[in-house]
Amino acid sequence: MSEMTNDEQDPESSGEWRPETAGAAYLWIRSATMTAAEVSAAIGVQPDRVERVGDRIRPTRERVHRRHAWIAMEPREGDAPDAAACVRLLLDRLDHATPSIAALDRERVTVGVSVWIVSAENVELRLREADVHRISALRATLFVDVYF
Repeated sequence: MSEMTNDEQDPESSGEWRPETAGAAYLWIRSATMTAAEVSAAIGVQPDRVERVGDRIRPTRERVHRRHAWIAMEPREGDAPDAAACVRLLLDRLDHATPSIAALDRERVTVGVSVWIVSAENVELRLREADVHRISALRATLFVDVYF
């Protein structure tokens, strides 16, 4: 077997590069002292999911949450769009709450935007510059998990 050049190994240059096959995005606000109800009152948005200190982490029996979590998922109808579209949908949903989320006391909370990409192929995530600025305006950290 012959050795491949970098150009031959690069899926983007070979034309075989494809966007992810499934994506999801969510915003989380975690705190040891501020409950999801307190976060909702502060930002004016109800969460899609909450985690409470002491709740069991599924599927284990032994592990429990050590922090409260307020979690919002991107609104979705039908099949999962690509991950960048998921991020855009999430940011659109929370746009009106951006100043309130940014104003949360970072001594009490951490804020993150998590993106999950599931694919059996090569993966790309191309966020628009405006969406990166919107994540920054939330004072959030961006996390990306890729599952093959």
